[in-house]
Amino acid sequence: MTVLIFCAAVVFLQLAGAYLRFLAFRDQMNEGEVWSLWRKFVTWSGVSLFIYWGLFWSTGLVTGTYKAVLMLGWIPYMIIFVRALPGRLLSHVFVLGMVALWSFITHNWSNIAVTVFMSNEAEQTIIFIHPLLYLMWFVLLLPIEWRFFSRVLPDQAFLLHQPVGIYIALLPIIMLSGHIVLIADGQLWHTWAERISRLCLLIGFVFAYRYIIVAARRFYDREMDRHNGEIMEREIVYLEEYQKLIQDNKIQAEKMQENLLSRYETLQMLLNRGDVAAAKKFIAGQEQLLATVSIRSYCNSPIVNAAISLYLRRAEAQGITVRQKINLPKTLATDENDLAVLLSNLLENAIQACAGSPKPELSIVLQHNGRQCVLEIVNSCVKELRLGDDGLPETKHAQAGHGIGTLSLKNFLAKYDGYVDFSQERGQVRLFIYWEGGK
Repeated sequence: MTVLIFCAAVVFLQLAGAYLRFLAFRDQMNEGEVWSLWRKFVTWSGVSLFIYWGLFWSTGLVTGTYKAVLMLGWIPYMIIFVRALPGRLLSHVFVLGMVALWSFITHNWSNIAVTVFMSNEAEQTIIFIHPLLYLMWFVLLLPIEWRFFSRVLPDQAFLLHQPVGIYIALLPIIMLSGHIVLIADGQLWHTWAERISRLCLLIGFVFAYRYIIVAARRFYDREMDRHNGEIMEREIVYLEEYQKLIQDNKIQAEKMQENLLSRYETLQMLLNRGDVAAAKKFIAGQEQLLATVSIRSYCNSPIVNAAISLYLRRAEAQGITVRQKINLPKTLATDENDLAVLLSNLLENAIQACAGSPKPELSIVLQHNGRQCVLEIVNSCVKELRLGDDGLPETKHAQAGHGIGTLSLKNFLAKYDGYVDFSQERGQVRLFIYWEGGK
């Protein structure tokens, strides 16, 4: 019974660590994902309880086995977590390191407690009490832990910024690694100098976290300044090109108006001859000509109109077959600057990806229904794209254009809590985005 109680305490200890990691990602998960994650956690906890019971039943409560279980028991929970939330590897590594740092500090406090009050007790008694003290610290500090680990994760864009993101993600684990190596033995008691040095880890923990938060804030401010600068530059280019397009179409329309009388005379001549087929063909040609000088207004935003019109015209000028279904309200629920930048990036990527395709095609569907927004872009792409852990094309390679603007898409999804699905099959890529405006 003693071994079973001890094993249950160890399992609850590992569940406590999983709970702290869960707090960091809680806001990124829906209710179904949360239930699924904890069902897997609880299932593995039941399995591990019997594994530990058998292990300690055969070896007894000895220091080496206990340390091995503490140092390796988190791995299955981590695997479950990474599989439940894919595409966030650096975030998982960072949170794992922060939780490991915190757990090691409470582990050291438990060591000091048993050293002060139980130094004359048998090894089995000390090992039995240690995880119970560990759990006591977890419960007593739960309000602080809940508040801290709910906010521990820096902005995702900060971790995606390479190579800085890798350094930041690994920093907590690197801070801890030296202490872990020193205690990775079968020794029960360590010197007071070692225990005091572990207490200093708390100071390093606080300063490291403070540094990460300040660095993330500065990075965010710089990225926002750069992003706003890019938006302003793009808006100027949009409006200049849009104005030029309007002027060119106006000139063509004036020329058509000057030749209107002669065109009527041509049509009248065809009808007088009774050549109805030729008259219909002539009218169809005039309709196509009118379509080339007309500019459609999709909404009241000149920036969004410019972004859509310019890139669709560029696609047609490059011989790409364009199909569109755009239904926008006069007043957008999404910020016009954000939407214009998103559309320009994605359409530019799609146009570049069509290069080399024997029959280049581009289809865009954009629907706004109240606050609910849907964007789908399908285009030809003969080159196989490399996808990252998040299911999107990797940005560090020039991949037929689809690497460009991916970071802008990620920022847009983060701001509007959007959903994205990217797929490639039979020479076509499909990008589907859903988000809610007004945020």
